[in-house]
Amino acid sequence: MTSSAAGGVYAMTDFRITLPCAECVGTGEIENQIAAGDFSISICGLCWGNGFKSHTEMYDCIEDARLDYPNALGIEGERGGRSV
Repeated sequence: MTSSAAGGVYAMTDFRITLPCAECVGTGEIENQIAAGDFSISICGLCWGNGFKSHTEMYDCIEDARLDYPNALGIEGERGGRSV
């Protein structure tokens, strides 16, 4: 996708945003209370034990992505299937 700003033309870029999992807070595990004083630990079902979630969004530049996701573990741009 291309856009025009101030007479110039620029291309929007897909950025892969990686964030800590909100469910397990990046640990990959969930602690469940099964009885008074008794707990079990299981793999997080939201991130499948990875501790992070990734998704793709379009931005004009990586700085815009960083403004929207200041707590991101990683932000990678993709053009034609390769990181930039």
